[in-house]
Amino acid sequence: MKRLAEVTQQYPFLGVPRGKGFMIGIPVLTANTPSIPDGLMAKRLQQALFKRGVICECGGIDDSVIRLLPAHNIPWDLLLWFVDTLDGVAASINEEHK
Repeated sequence: MKRLAEVTQQYPFLGVPRGKGFMIGIPVLTANTPSIPDGLMAKRLQQALFKRGVICECGGIDDSVIRLLPAHNIPWDLLLWFVDTLDGVAASINEEHK
């Protein structure tokens, strides 16, 4: 969770990850107003992650939370791969918004 938090801090549209165990939620926020949920950006992230092999869902307020529900026996290297994949997707989207 620490590495995931480090990645999300780099992007203004990603909030602080939260959850219990392997149930993880990453809030997606409006980049210019970080307190407002952004369901459209969450959907965009979800679709970009799916293209790279990550299955996640959107939920919460306005479907603005990326929700991960991996199996309890997921190998550690796959979790790290997800964090790296999220970092790449978020970096790409962040560049487009500059």
